[in-house]
Amino acid sequence: MRPYMVDLFDWLVDANNPPFMPCRDQLARFPETAAVVAAEVMAKAIEDKDKEFQHLFIDFVSRCVPIGEAWKPMKEHVQALVKAWEEGKDEERDEEDEELVDEAKEWLAKLEQWETLNTEKA
Repeated sequence: MRPYMVDLFDWLVDANNPPFMPCRDQLARFPETAAVVAAEVMAKAIEDKDKEFQHLFIDFVSRCVPIGEAWKPMKEHVQALVKAWEEGKDEERDEEDEELVDEAKEWLAKLEQWETLNTEKA
């Protein structure tokens, strides 16, 4: 399934696309693999400053991948997104930017909470 995942993610940019839900459902059937592919493609989305794709990957992993080890490949990229936003204080920002960063921070907080609970159990 992995070779098709990048193309399936392309369909998730617009929830109004008829293939949106079938593609999302198919990706969700393989959450760990989809999370790894999402992390790989998110790196490119950050480089290209493609906010829609960045939002898409954070949203997909949040909703379709059980929190845990599968989230870790995305962590570095989500942290980079937040760091770039915080360092670019002089840049012009809109509401969409703030929503994306808030979502990224929330995502990181959930992962950190899971990591803390997991560390305490060990």
